[in-house]
Amino acid sequence: MINNKKVHPLLVYILFCSILSLFLFLLSFGAEDDKSKKNVDPNFNEAPVSAEYAKNTNYQTILNQFIENGFTNIELVKQEDLVFGLFHSEGDIVSVTINGMKDFKENDKFPKNAKVIIKYHAFKEKEESKTDADKTLTTVDSTEKVESSEQVANNTTEITEISNEVITIDNNADFAEIMSIKGDNDPRFDEFAKKYMYKTIEFDGNIIFFQKHPNKKTRYDVMFMGGNYIDADTFNPGPTFRVQDVGMYELAKDSSAPEYIKVGLNGHYKFKIVGYRSDSAIFEVQIEEIKYR
Repeated sequence: MINNKKVHPLLVYILFCSILSLFLFLLSFGAEDDKSKKNVDPNFNEAPVSAEYAKNTNYQTILNQFIENGFTNIELVKQEDLVFGLFHSEGDIVSVTINGMKDFKENDKFPKNAKVIIKYHAFKEKEESKTDADKTLTTVDSTEKVESSEQVANNTTEITEISNEVITIDNNADFAEIMSIKGDNDPRFDEFAKKYMYKTIEFDGNIIFFQKHPNKKTRYDVMFMGGNYIDADTFNPGPTFRVQDVGMYELAKDSSAPEYIKVGLNGHYKFKIVGYRSDSAIFEVQIEEIKYR
């Protein structure tokens, strides 16, 4: 005989609430467990890269990564050891230490207030500027009688502004000359490099070489020449300008940048001269601004 006795509605409700509560409990437990796995201890930060990886990378890239990981006690130290920048580019990291540790690994944990010291290569620009100022004062004294210290200051300021002007083919005959030279290893390239080292140049040009920097996945070496790109077998007059070990952000941070940076792109460049290789007529430069045309 079949039992057709009905289950009381209250029991059904209680059973439903019990199952729902158990489900929500298990769900919250799993989420909490997952959250505990993902969250880092608020009192500690993880090293974004290893000490070894950081070497020879531009300090600004590594600095940003440490800031993104929560480090706030960061000190930047210039090691003014560059002369021509043949072996290192300005800004390349010499070493990174965290609380004095020199061989830390990626994701190693450190206290939130750990001391991070980033040491990087740099040119002795301050000494260079002082020398230029001394020369400027000497020039003023030898060419005209200065009647007051105020007049010296005014004359010095005026001459310094002229010397720091961005060099273009329109305002500098020397630059216009080297940009029109056909052929390599012309002695005028070397003369220009010595005369205008650490000055900023600006010109229209194109990318003639683009490849990854040795042992780096996201860093690149790029070469530029003046004028518009023609083809792989044709080079425009003038010297070659090169940047080494630069990130894509430095090459494509302007809104005019295309989706892919490659050989053949035309652009408008503002570079600081930081070195010159006379054996290959290559000017080593530092990017100040790139706009694509």
